[in-house]
Amino acid sequence: PIGIIFNELITNSFKYAFAETDSAQLDIRLKTQKDAIQVVVSDNGPGVKTEKPEDTFGTQLINSMVDKLKGSMQIGSSKGHTVDITIPNNAR
Repeated sequence: PIGIIFNELITNSFKYAFAETDSAQLDIRLKTQKDAIQVVVSDNGPGVKTEKPEDTFGTQLINSMVDKLKGSMQIGSSKGHTVDITIPNNAR
């Protein structure tokens, strides 16, 4: 599930965010916490252009994988697009 999540997020950045900029930036952060791992993927693209990004196939796929890992996800679209996922240690 983690590989599918990363693949979808990185592919989406290249497909949507970087098509409109000459100075593309992709930031991937992994942070271990006492009881969880935090994954943050962000880019400097235009952000999500749809009113309901949760309705897209990619977001549904990511949500499914996060649920499978008993995690949580937050999406932000100010100054680019950011996806912040927290996965409990016991789910890996």
